[in-house]
Amino acid sequence: MLLITHSIIAMSSVTFVFGLVYFYIFLQNHECYMGFWGFGWMFYSLSFVFDFLKFDGLDTSIFIIAKQGVYLFISFLFLLGTYLFFKKSIPKFWIYFFIVNSLCIIFAPFSKALFLPIIISSAIFLCFISVCNGLLFILYSFEIKSFEKYITCFMFILWGIYKGYYPFIHPNFWLAPWNYLSGAILVNILSLLILLIYFEKTKIDLIKRERRFRLLAENAKDFIYLYHPKPISKFEYVSPAITSIIDYTPEDVYKDPKIFFNQVHPDDLHDLQKTFHPSSNSSHVPIIIRLFHKNGSLIWGELHHTIIQDKKGNIHAVEGILRDITVRKKVEEDLFRMEKSRYELISNISHELRTPITLIQGYIEAILDGVITNSNNFKKYLKLIHNRVLGLSRLINDLFQLTQLESKEIDFQLYEIPIGPFIHQIYHKYELDVKNAGLNFELQLPSQQDKGITVTIDTDRIEQVFSNLIFNAIKHTPTGGTIILYYRIVPYPNNHDLMEKDHSYNPIPSHEVIINIQDNGSGILSEDLPFLFDRFYKGNQSQLSRGRGLGLSIAKEIVVYHGGRIWATNNQDQGSTFSFSLPLYL
Repeated sequence: MLLITHSIIAMSSVTFVFGLVYFYIFLQNHECYMGFWGFGWMFYSLSFVFDFLKFDGLDTSIFIIAKQGVYLFISFLFLLGTYLFFKKSIPKFWIYFFIVNSLCIIFAPFSKALFLPIIISSAIFLCFISVCNGLLFILYSFEIKSFEKYITCFMFILWGIYKGYYPFIHPNFWLAPWNYLSGAILVNILSLLILLIYFEKTKIDLIKRERRFRLLAENAKDFIYLYHPKPISKFEYVSPAITSIIDYTPEDVYKDPKIFFNQVHPDDLHDLQKTFHPSSNSSHVPIIIRLFHKNGSLIWGELHHTIIQDKKGNIHAVEGILRDITVRKKVEEDLFRMEKSRYELISNISHELRTPITLIQGYIEAILDGVITNSNNFKKYLKLIHNRVLGLSRLINDLFQLTQLESKEIDFQLYEIPIGPFIHQIYHKYELDVKNAGLNFELQLPSQQDKGITVTIDTDRIEQVFSNLIFNAIKHTPTGGTIILYYRIVPYPNNHDLMEKDHSYNPIPSHEVIINIQDNGSGILSEDLPFLFDRFYKGNQSQLSRGRGLGLSIAKEIVVYHGGRIWATNNQDQGSTFSFSLPLYL
């Protein structure tokens, strides 16, 4: 009897300890299947109380019924946990079988004739549940290559057989102590095997999650990073997207973290340093920064970051995502420019149309009131009205063209053409207009050879620039003066600020052609020079004093679209020179 008692206590204690281990894992990871298994082992250990009660004379039928009910509940918990472990829904027939068997066990004491058949059917059902548990570990744990799953299946089958005949074993039976000991060994092995499979599956899931994360990170268009500011500043992880943003590989940044910071615009470096070397109260607000691609082009980025701290509140690392928003920034700038152009268009139209319309109204009222009676005066005023109407028509056309250029609504037809023949063509086209104005027109060729050098332009639009500048020179050069057309090819200025100002997001060209139209006219006041290309600007004594100021504004928009610049300077002796550039990719 003492041996049986020790066997029962040993089996109950070990099983309860395993139940606590399972329940602890459940509390740590909140996995329902581990909770079902943990409760199952703990209830199983408590079921041995019935064996001690039987020693005290508890009725055999009540003993068997209670123990079968507990076993049925425990087996169902294990089955439910196993299905959840493999992320499967438990079939409804198991639920129906469980309910039917539970009802049969409850009503078994009230029918002596059906008592034994019910107990036998219940024992068979327990065997099937255990066998099913074991088969589930074979069917659904195909990712686990170790042999533990086969041993687990075999142990579940043995445990099912053990539970099938266990209710009929009397504690006074001579083999009972060894039966309890073998049960304890079986339960311990089964508990260990389930834990081993759980840890193996957890390891496989972690590997799969890491692969999924790496797959997402390495195929994401956004630059993902993990940065350690202390004790040695370094990047622990850099996604391959950094190559598409600044054209440096992750390996380059791993070797030298300064590479990334060197590509940041100097004006944004301070904000970036605060993000990568934060304090405990640093903000998590995203920041907008500018970076330079390896080829020198400007990139706009939106940086989202999170500060990782340890349990003591010390900053351990910074993780974040850098998104390329260059296209979005350009769209925002275009929208802003379009809105500004719309506002300026309305303002300019109302301002510029007021004076001519007032004059036209005055002339017409004079005619209607009979103030003008002489036929010669009548024709004179009609001609004045006609000229004002033509001027208004030109003004309105120029206004709409300028607005369309500023809002990027005009389509440019770009073609690659030789620069030399194109300049010669322009010269010959306007040669007669210049000579008819009583002026000399000269073409000066560059000292270096331009054979084979091409430029990508919309010829009609660039010719419009030439037309504006040449006729502007004709208008303000006295008779007998000279207009000179010349050009030269020079290296492109390596100026990031200039590129940003002109809203160019393309790679920087290697050279540029600078085209000059020089006259010996009245010249331009120095204080007017910075404002010549602003719309409606009219200096008091400048070459634009008699114009509306739209031709040069239109020319500027066309040149800027091509990635060039336009400006004006005064000559040392007399007159002025208007210049514009076009990029070359040699």
